[in-house]
Amino acid sequence: MMKPAQFALPLLVCIVTLTGCGKGVPSAVSGKVLLDGQPLAGASVQLIASGNDVLGMYSQTTDSAGNFRISEKGSSNNPIKPGSYVVLVSKTEMPAMGQVNELVPVIYMDRTKSPLKVEITNANTQLPPLELKSDAK
Repeated sequence: MMKPAQFALPLLVCIVTLTGCGKGVPSAVSGKVLLDGQPLAGASVQLIASGNDVLGMYSQTTDSAGNFRISEKGSSNNPIKPGSYVVLVSKTEMPAMGQVNELVPVIYMDRTKSPLKVEITNANTQLPPLELKSDAK
């Protein structure tokens, strides 16, 4: 006969397995990055939780049309959580060996200064276009 303590651990394992450890609905955030009104291809886009580090950080690279989609694969323990985020954008090019040019103004790469702020409201959020200006300071 099993003692109550011996029964508790297998029961807990079953409950955790069946509930999926808090797995949620797969989530995604998508949008478009424009620099001076033109799509910005190959840019790094980061969503960083604003004032609540528990929300996490997510990143992706824009496609040739400036579009990005940050998503989790299947159900996981790291869904994109609703909340306020700061968006950071950067893009570099290497025109010559040892030379790196940043194509995006520094303000869009600084967590404390970026004017790009978004609100993630649900599991699948389409953001308005992120409009960057090359003369931003």
